[in-house]
Order: sequence, then C-alpha cells, then structure tokens
Amino acid sequence: MPRYRFDWAALPGGLLREVQRDLKLPGPDPAAALKRAFGARPSGEFVKQAWGPLRERWIVKDPVVRKSVVSELRAKSLGRMETRVGTAKGEVVYLRSCRNSPTLRSVVLAHLLTAGEELRAPKAPAAEKVNNRGSSILGSSKAWASLADALAVTLAQLEVDQYLILSIRDKPDYFVQFAQQGPSGLRAETVSNDFLEQWEQLDDDAQARLSSIGWQSPTSGKGKGRDSMGSPNYFRDWELPVPYREIADLGVQTLDDVLEARHPGLLAYRAFATGGAEIILPNLGLVRERPPAQAPQPARALAQAVPANREELLEQVKDAMKVVLGLDTIVTDEEDDIPVRGETVISYVRVQKDAPIVSIFAPIIWDIGSPPDILQAVNEINSSIRFGRAAWDGKGVVLAADVVGSPLVTEQLATAFRAVLSLGDEYAKKLQERFGGRVALGQALPPRQVPTGGYL
Repeated sequence: MPRYRFDWAALPGGLLREVQRDLKLPGPDPAAALKRAFGARPSGEFVKQAWGPLRERWIVKDPVVRKSVVSELRAKSLGRMETRVGTAKGEVVYLRSCRNSPTLRSVVLAHLLTAGEELRAPKAPAAEKVNNRGSSILGSSKAWASLADALAVTLAQLEVDQYLILSIRDKPDYFVQFAQQGPSGLRAETVSNDFLEQWEQLDDDAQARLSSIGWQSPTSGKGKGRDSMGSPNYFRDWELPVPYREIADLGVQTLDDVLEARHPGLLAYRAFATGGAEIILPNLGLVRERPPAQAPQPARALAQAVPANREELLEQVKDAMKVVLGLDTIVTDEEDDIPVRGETVISYVRVQKDAPIVSIFAPIIWDIGSPPDILQAVNEINSSIRFGRAAWDGKGVVLAADVVGSPLVTEQLATAFRAVLSLGDEYAKKLQERFGGRVALGQALPPRQVPTGGYL
C-alpha cells in the first residue's frame, strides 16, 4: 500500500478540534477521529463537509494561506469578484462570498495537503502531555524542546527592566512577552482578543486552553475598566526565586499549542531595555525582528529643508510618515493622500496644492440626515479638544488639523496625525450612538433624529 507523508496531527490543533466538533466525530483524539472517518489523508469530500471550520479556523487566521487561496480562487473567478482584497479584511470578506464548489474544494485541498506535510512533527495526544513543574511538556518535538531550553537560559540572563517578545513572523499579533522585574520577579503576557481583529480572535477553545495551562485572564481592557496590577492581555507573575524553566515551557507551549506556530523557525524575537535600547540574543536561535523606526527626536532636530514645490514636500511627508508609522514604504491613493486606518475611522494626510500646508483629516460620521442639534454636537467637540477642529459640512462631520510644511517638522506632523486619528475614533463612536449614520470601519446605523440638548 502507498505510504503518504500527510499526517492529520500535523494540522493546527484548534482546527482539528473544531472540525471534530462540527462533524460530531467521537473519540478523545481529533486527528485519530478524522483519520477513521476520512482515511489516511483528506479528499474533496472532507473539504466539502468541513469548509466552514476550514475557512474560519484556519484559512482566515493564516495570512500566508489566506493570500494564496484568495489569489487562486480569484484567478478562477469564484466568489464576488468586485470585493476589494487589498487588505486582510477584504480577503476575509471575499472568502466568505465563495460558494462551496468543486473548484474551491480542489484549491483548498491542495493547501490542506501541504499543511499536513510540512514542518510540524506529529504530536502526542493531549492526554499524554505532562504539565508538572520541572518536567517537559514538549517531548513530541525536539525543535520546540530545544527552544524551551534556550528560552529558559535566556530569561535567566535578562537584567532588570529588560524585555523579550517572541512572535509568529507571519502573524505578529500573536506573541508571548516577558518582562524582568528584578526584586518583583518576572511577568509574562500573551495576546488577548482586545488586540485582535474579528477574524484573528482566539476562539473559546483557545481561551480555555490558555487558562488550563496557567495563564490568568485579562483584568482590564474593553468592558473591564483599568487595573494597574493586572493586564489587558493574558498574564502571569512569578515571585523570586523565578522558575525559568517552567516559564519557558509555558511560553513555548502557548506558541505551539494555542497560537499554533507551526515550527520554531517561523518565530521572531525582539529584546530591548527600558528606553528602547535593542538587545541581541543569538543563542535563542531565532530570527531577530527588525526594530521599529526610532522615535521622533526633538522638533528642532527634525525640521527638514524648505521644499521647492508640492512634489518635494510630498516626498518629505512620506519620509516623515515612515518614521511616525514605523514603515519602510508609504502608499498614497489616487489623490496623493496617505490613508491610515484607525479603529473606527480612516485618517488622511494631504499636501495642499495651493500652499505649503499639510492637512490631516478624518471623516468621522455621515449619512445622518439633518439633525437639529448637530451644530451643538460639533461645538461640544471643539470646546473639548485643544488640537484640531471638527466641522459639519451639511453631509457629515470631519475632524481636521493642519501643520506648516515649509519647513516640515516631523514631530509636529506626528502630533497632529495622532490627535486626529485617536480623537476621530473616539468621537465617531459617540456621534454614531447619538445620531446613527455611517462610519468608515463599522456597521452603519439608521439616522436618528433626537431632541436638542444633551452632551456627547
């Protein structure tokens, strides 16, 4: 009989559990249950039955797979071709528009077979894992065990107020981070759903696993208020003497079993001290994440040469926004504006055509009709902010600020940009609650006419 390299256990554990639940397959080991039901490796019939969890639990959460699948499906003219796929959100929307057709199944199956053959060594069933203090939980993979060894030594060598972050290279929002606090011991954190897009979020199973292996649930963040001793992330504190091997095992198990990095070779690290000084840790055996662009220096040190024309000023603005956003390249739209997504709004950085002025603006609400107290609401905003201005143009409310571009001062531009983006997000939500209407990044609500009076 032919021997296939495919191994069901090589697929992400969360995906296996989700598919097993969705298809109602019995047994304690999801990989074994799927093998009994579908054979040594999956077929198009498996993709047909499991398309929902395959899409939501695997494809949309893996940027590399998502982009490749989207590209192939669009090349075959499947789904809503008018959907813009230049962003992760657009790719997810497009995938959800694709019917479970034979052509789709063949594309997804090819990626699934590849995923089941690459990188990750077969895992022991969860029941066989040991999670006692001082014993390894990583015996099913030499690569992960080696990383745990190196991580334990590295954590023990960190000095007070030094930090280490391990993240998945193609999913940098998935991370485990450590802070050496000296006499106060050591803190570790891993991501919570407060910081993830809807399609990236940890499902109930993943969150339960975080709690079961020792993480404390977030104590602050959305809907929880503030807690100076807790964290909006999952977190854990250890007092002296710090059990570095236990901490290393927890961190590696989180990356491997919960965040589902397929192999330590797909991780990157960043280490730094308070103040931003970067630390190089070659003994970890991981790729070092490129440090972010340096923080803006005092304004007088960042004043650029007086631009000769609008095109030269636009190039200076692009260079400045690279520093502000920590990016290597800046993309402009068809009007030469630089769009930047916030939580609710999209802000734009524009070089004016008739004067050396750089405008930062964000449309924050529109399609609200003509409420009688809209001007009062705008005045309330303007009376409560010190930087920028809000204006009602008869159709919507726009928040804006200007800076002089001759010469351009990066720090001034950064301050104006951050103010417009953060205030735009804040007031877009408040105005929509009061008046209904549309925001750039969120659900539209029907316009609501309200009596005059009241405050934001």
